Formats: sequence, structure tokens, C-alpha cells
Amino acid sequence: MAALGMLAAGLSHELNNPASAVARAADRAREARDALHDSLVIFSRSAIPHEALSALDALSRRSVTGGVPLDALRQSEAEQVLSDWLDQHGGEKSWLMAPCLVASRIAPDDLAALAASLNPEQFNAGIRWLAATLELGSLMDEAKRSAARISDIVKAMKSYSYMDQAPQQEVDIHEGIEDTLTIMHHKLKQGITVKRDYDRSLPRLQVYGSELNQVWTNIIDNAADAMSGRGDIIIRTRREGDYVVVEITDNGPGIPPEIQSQIFAPFFTTKPLGKGTGLGLDIAYQTVVNRHSGTIRVISRPGETTFRVSLPLLGIRKTPG
Repeated sequence: MAALGMLAAGLSHELNNPASAVARAADRAREARDALHDSLVIFSRSAIPHEALSALDALSRRSVTGGVPLDALRQSEAEQVLSDWLDQHGGEKSWLMAPCLVASRIAPDDLAALAASLNPEQFNAGIRWLAATLELGSLMDEAKRSAARISDIVKAMKSYSYMDQAPQQEVDIHEGIEDTLTIMHHKLKQGITVKRDYDRSLPRLQVYGSELNQVWTNIIDNAADAMSGRGDIIIRTRREGDYVVVEITDNGPGIPPEIQSQIFAPFFTTKPLGKGTGLGLDIAYQTVVNRHSGTIRVISRPGETTFRVSLPLLGIRKTPG
């Protein structure tokens, strides 16, 4: 139940971020639509030249895909330069339009011909139309990325829990680990680097998929807590004889030798009161040893702790009864 609460809180946080981004994009898209409407009204009544419309259209289709993005300082400086230039040429609310234009690598030189051929009202309407068009494209990309993130989280959660599947499944061990890392992204993203050393040639295993994912969750969660949210986690997989071996290593302070023999005991914890139940590693032990006929052990010294899980290639042995 404690693990479920942790996962629910983490998923709520992870889903809230992209959902909020979609909502913000929708609000800003409405504002951009209004700016487009106002600009088009001015275009229709001021007989803006066709050459100017063609130039604006070409700028609105400018792509910066593959370019090196400006750093924050250079972006800010370019925005200030463009904003000042627009002000000098009759621009209104130039500080609002400059960021979107600069993001598409539009500079004063790109707009000079337009400024020379249009009157102030036409030029201002043209810049508003251009900025709104570029922003709408950016907002659509942002909404698409956010929706994809939500989809990835939901897909990972379904895969993590093996929803609508039999208790036992034939699984790729790496898929379960990756689903676990996705579900735990909220806890790892602030300062933990995950490094992978996978043997992708490993065969699929007949296991209790959702239970085994809980093993990875408990081990990785403990590693993150031990490192206080800062450090490296290395996940390795390989074959040793008739076993698949998964090693999860962190570079935290290590487990004192005198308590290493107790860490798989139920209700044993080194975490502060109220933070840990002392059941996570006990559940991991029961799952690996009793449910999957495997082994789990820990090797620890200051700066390096490794949990080593070995699972039989031949699958779960049936026990009488």
C-alpha cells in the first residue's frame, strides 16, 4: 500500500505537468487566433501589397529544425535588439512579439524590406500576423509533445502493472526495467543519472511481471533515497549459466557491514520514522526467491552498493500443492 501511494503521487505529478502544458497551450492559442483575426481585418481594409504578403508567408514558413538553439543570454540579447528595432518602426507591444520571432531566427535584417514598403499600420499588422502564426506552430508542437508524454506514461503504467494479462507472462526483462524507470521518473529526474548496460540478447523469461517490476521499484527507490536524490544508478543485465542476472548499483554512502545481513528482514529499515516501512526489500526477497526460484543479494562498500538479482532461464519451478 505504501508503494502504491508513492507511485500514485508520482504519477499524479508526472501527468499534471504535461496536462498543464496542454491547457496553457490552448489558452495561448486562443490569444494567437485573436491576433491573427485582428491582423487579417487590417490586411483586408488597407490593401497590403501582394509582395509583402508573400514575404510574410515565406518568413512564417521558416524552419529552424536542426539548428543550434541560442543560449538564454544570446536569446535575451537578440529579443531586446529586435524589440527596440520594431519600436523604432511603429511596432506595438514589440516585447511580446520579439521572443517568438527570435526563436525562428528572424532578425531586423529580415524585416527591413517590409518596413520600407509598408505604412506603420500595415507593418504592425504584418508583424502581429507573423508572430501569431509562428506561435501557433510552436504551441501545436508543445501540445503534441505533452500529449505524447501523457500517452507514454499511461502506456508504461499499463505495461508496468501488466493490466488485463495473466499473472504469469513471457517478458523481456529490459521492458519491465524501462517501465519502472518511466513510472519513477519524478523521483529520478532532479539529480540522478541512470546508466544502462543491457545485454539485449537475453531471452524472454516466464515470470510474474508486475511482481518483478515491484522488485525493481523497491531497489531503485532505496538507491535514490540512499543518495539523497543525487548520484548515479547503473543497471546491468547479463547471462550467467542458466540464470539472467540484473545488477542495480548506486554510488551512495553504502550499507554498514554490521546490518547487511538484516536488510531483507521484514520491518527492518534505516530510514527515519515515518519514511520507510521496512517491507520493500522483504517483498523483493519473497518475490525473487519464493515466487521466481531466484536469488537476491547485496554487495556494499562506501560509494558503491549493488543489488544482484538472479532469475532462472527455465522459468518458475512449480512447487507441490
